[in-house]
Amino acid sequence: MTPEINDVEELVRAAAEQAAARAEEKGIQIWILPMEEAAGAETGDYVEIVKLEEQSTAVSIGIDSYEMFRCVRIADQGVGIAEEELPKVFGRFYRGQNVRQESGVGIGLYLARQIVEGQGGYIQAESEPGKGSAFRVFLPV
Repeated sequence: MTPEINDVEELVRAAAEQAAARAEEKGIQIWILPMEEAAGAETGDYVEIVKLEEQSTAVSIGIDSYEMFRCVRIADQGVGIAEEELPKVFGRFYRGQNVRQESGVGIGLYLARQIVEGQGGYIQAESEPGKGSAFRVFLPV
């Protein structure tokens, strides 16, 4: 990992553009919510932010500014994650009960956490079955 200064808004837009074609194929809309004065220097590598799931019809992305962090919020309308599984979703090779039939090996969220923590940040998840999931990635300013 080679940390460098980046503009978080530009990174979010680039990730959304990268995912746009795949999203369109699956009938998923990506919404980038209005940014709160979040453009500015961020420490971090370029990270693929959006992983598209078949069950989701929309993914929204927003940025919040805090004194020491910028928070990238990613929310979907997918199948959601059961409360008892939330503590496990960042584990290496963990696959939730409701997505085991989908493609993947269960390493995406594990790698996301490793990358974010390697940059001095952290990531949180919240979800409700049938109502989608929301992730917050906190990156130091």
